[in-house]
Amino acid sequence: MLKFISSLSNRTFQVRVGSTLSMTKQLDTGTPQGSILSPILFTIVINDLPGNITSSSTLYVDEFCFWESGSYIEHLFERCQD
Repeated sequence: MLKFISSLSNRTFQVRVGSTLSMTKQLDTGTPQGSILSPILFTIVINDLPGNITSSSTLYVDEFCFWESGSYIEHLFERCQD
């Protein structure tokens, strides 16, 4: 486990466009692309979201949607902002 955690630091990346390669940049935040840790952390963060809003909502994998209905756009806008 310690080896995995230490692999999250000192990561770099480059971008290739055609045959041109960018300078190497340091990654200071985030998890490696393709890491199983990314969806797990995302799920932990977003899982409580539907229970903390008053609008009708749904959550599926990494998609969250909420909706309101009514006759007055100003009122709907305020409810969505809340």
